[in-house]
Parts: sequence; structure tokens; C-alpha cells
Amino acid sequence: MSKLHLPHIQIASAAFHIYAAEGPKGMTMRKIAAAVGVRASALYRHFRNKDAILDAVADAADVALAQKLQAPAKQNPKKRRMKPLIGRALDFAVEQPKLFRLATSHRPRWSDAATGAKNILTSEVRQAMEKGELAQGDAKGHARSLWAQICGLVSIRERGDLPDNRGELRGAWFQTAQAVVAGLAPPLRAATSRSAAAA
Repeated sequence: MSKLHLPHIQIASAAFHIYAAEGPKGMTMRKIAAAVGVRASALYRHFRNKDAILDAVADAADVALAQKLQAPAKQNPKKRRMKPLIGRALDFAVEQPKLFRLATSHRPRWSDAATGAKNILTSEVRQAMEKGELAQGDAKGHARSLWAQICGLVSIRERGDLPDNRGELRGAWFQTAQAVVAGLAPPLRAATSRSAAAA
């Protein structure tokens, strides 16, 4: 048996990779212990129980999703933010379905102090509001609307109601998500100027 140098990190990391590959049923204490080279009983010195390990995995999944949602540092400032963000959410949901499900369902938090995927989404929404891509208003409320749409689309996809073909899936994903973004967009300037001219 090996000695763990950073037990909390090593155990959580091993559990994260097992969960990503096999989901909740595959993440057993024996598999985690085998991955770090200890007996299963040794895990309880560092984690209260399996639920505590699952909490650590959920936190790591949330961070992984947040990193995926984050706009690239070199993003063109003139480029619209919402469509690429929705695309990055789709990529994570397709590439890491088990982690996406865990990150979006395990103890959701919307507080100002929260870090992770919801915080990144709210930040992206604020920036889109500043650019005029979304209407001024409650950034957190707009973010919740987008979050609900993204999670709902994933649920529909998992039921088989969205196409499996990546191109068709992307088209259907953007079509439905864009409807929410359009609903959050500011009124068209042309229509506003026409009504002002008519008055």
C-alpha cells in the first residue's frame, strides 16, 4: 500500500476521473482506493463518507464546467458573447455528460460569493448587457433563464428528443437556446427610431 502525500486532493482527483468515466454507480470506495493505492478503509481518515467524496467531485465538476464556459482571453471584443457561450456549454455536455449532470444538479448555488459555472455565466451575461447584446436588467435573472434553458436542453438530449448527430444537435441546440437569448435581447433600435419619428 502506498502513502498519500496530498490525500484529500489525490482521493478527490481519482474519484473525479472515475465518476467522469463511469458515473455514480461506478464510483465505489474500492475503485477510488485502488486508484490511489490504499485500502478502502483508509479513505475514511480523510473523508467522512462517500457523500463527502461526491461533494468534492461535484465541486471539481463545477470548476471544470466554469472553465469551459469562460470566454477565451483573446476573444474579439466586438464578437457576440451568448452564442459562443451556449456552444461551449453544449461541448461540455457532449464531452463530459456525467460531470455536466453532476455539476448542474448537485447543490446549485446562486449567491454573490459563489464561484463556479453559475458565477461565470452571470459574469458573461453582465458583459453581454454592457455591450447591448442583452437588455439591461437583473443579470442573475437573465443568467438563470439561460441556465434553465441549457440544463433543459441537456435533459431533452439525454431522453433522445434531440438528434445524436453532432451537426444536427448543434443546430437544434442553437435554435432553441437562441429563442431565450432573443427574449432577453433589448428592443430593436430601428423599431424604436421609427416609432419616435412617427410621434
